[in-house]
This record gives sequence, structure tokens and C-alpha cells, in this order.
Amino acid sequence: MDLHDLRGRLAKVNEDAEALIRDIQEMLALGKMPGSRAWTAMCNGMVVRYQNTIEANEEVISRIDHHLSAGD
Repeated sequence: MDLHDLRGRLAKVNEDAEALIRDIQEMLALGKMPGSRAWTAMCNGMVVRYQNTIEANEEVISRIDHHLSAGD
């Protein structure tokens, strides 16, 4: 796998993670019920994990872009 392929795969993972975050946030908005603290905490935890994944992937993508622009 070359850097272009890796970059493309990471970008796809980020797209999927962003879609999952939107889905989770929509579920949270629909699920405003008394006694749903555990559900809300679980969903918020998932959002944080997906956001962390996106940030880590963006860092790798940035490094790949730097290498590609430098001709490495």
C-alpha cells in the first residue's frame, strides 16, 4: 500500500466516523427521556472516541500530505 492509498483509507475512516457521530447525536436528541443518563453517557463516550479517531487520522493524513508534497 502506498501513501496515496493509505491517505484515502484514512479519509474514508474519517467520513464514516463523522457519519457515526451525526447518527449518535441524532439518537441522543430523539432519546431525551427521564432516566436515560447511562444511555447518554454511553453515547457521549462513543462520540468522544470517534472524535479522537478523527483527530489522530487527520494528524497522519497531514504527515502523509507533507511527505507527498515534499516528493517523498
